[in-house]
Amino acid sequence: MTVTEGEDHLDTLVRNLDHYRNIRAPHYNSVLEVLSECYTPVPNALAVFNAHILDVVCSYIGIPFHFEVYSQMALEHEPAEGPGDWSLNICNALGVRSYLNPPGGQEFFVPEKFTNAGVELVYHHQELPVYDQHSSLFEPGLSIIDVLMFNEPNVVRGMLDQFKLVNA
Repeated sequence: MTVTEGEDHLDTLVRNLDHYRNIRAPHYNSVLEVLSECYTPVPNALAVFNAHILDVVCSYIGIPFHFEVYSQMALEHEPAEGPGDWSLNICNALGVRSYLNPPGGQEFFVPEKFTNAGVELVYHHQELPVYDQHSSLFEPGLSIIDVLMFNEPNVVRGMLDQFKLVNA
């Protein structure tokens, strides 16, 4: 994605977020600034772009974030035989004994493979509390943008602490 394409994506995103301005979301302007920072500069690689967005949002919320790009790590490991094998092979290459994944990826993993390799497979279930969306009906799980539009960063940090870990 070029810088111009990034600006075009940001313009489109801002137009799609007019709803929040119209309903007077209390943090509309702050979140637009965060989104603008997410798209400036626009890294060429998708993984780096995603990490940049996470870095900007985590900085805004006030939580530490560190990332490494797999393709730049020069890890040696067994080739993946299936989609869930990548994470197990990377865990083994790094010497990691616990792997945390969102629940949406459960179908990719064979828990016995992790157990047999001595790696604990754990699913992270976020328990998002109800917050004021300036609507009569709360719509859960819309996006981090929605959460940020209606909540102070310290409140969002507190929300992130509300989760359940479930062993596979």
